[in-house]
Amino acid sequence: MTSGAADLNGHLSGTGWMVIQVAGSVVATVLVVAANWQYIAEVIRREAHPRLVSWAIWAVSMGIACAGAAVAGQLPAATLAGAGSAGCLVVLVAGWRHGERDVGWLDAWCAAVGGAGAVLLAASVIWPGVVPVAAAITASVVTDASAFLPTWRNAWHGNEPLQPFVIFTVAAIVSLAVSDMTVPAAVIFPIYETAANALASLLIAASPARYRASVQQAPAISGRGDVPAGQQTGVAENTRYVPGRIGQQPGQGELRVVEARQDSVVPRH
Repeated sequence: MTSGAADLNGHLSGTGWMVIQVAGSVVATVLVVAANWQYIAEVIRREAHPRLVSWAIWAVSMGIACAGAAVAGQLPAATLAGAGSAGCLVVLVAGWRHGERDVGWLDAWCAAVGGAGAVLLAASVIWPGVVPVAAAITASVVTDASAFLPTWRNAWHGNEPLQPFVIFTVAAIVSLAVSDMTVPAAVIFPIYETAANALASLLIAASPARYRASVQQAPAISGRGDVPAGQQTGVAENTRYVPGRIGQQPGQGELRVVEARQDSVVPRH
């Protein structure tokens, strides 16, 4: 093979891989939007009351992961994290007036680690040969995982819907499949998202509460930390569970009677 033919073959191979990465990134983004969509609709209708500080932490942590991957030139990871961060921002805007505004000790920890991630990201841009961008992404993952702890707890106690976490897991797997496995900045966030959401899915599937339930539950919604609005566990249709704050024991939420809506309780398929 001549050198010209080899160069052309390498160019076509590189172009084909880029097309695959773009396609995979688009698919992952669509899946993230699909996983978030119903919860966002619940928030817009004021049927769900997001805990604003948690969603702000997720928005910032995934924003840092997105920026870090973008600085490293890793499209799949940047797109996955960016789509997640955008979804959290939409929840924040939609729920700003009626969301929960309490702050706990875990939030302070997340803010500290998230701040460290932002500093590391800036340092990796200013001194790329000294501070690796993977360090900033790692800090963002630690922040996100810390804020995810109450969600895993809720999952085990049967207070989270299964479908969104399964979709998030598939989105992360798709992103990871088209990532450059030799670059840490390309795989840290997709691996974390795969593990975090797969764990939540397994906890929900294995939850004893799923087998104790005697009635069908409310619609599946995106559950990064929030209990489904209108969840039915043998209570009246116009009774809604309000989750306990971070740091409380499971089940320390409260039941509130709210105005019943005909479209707020739909059997989950």
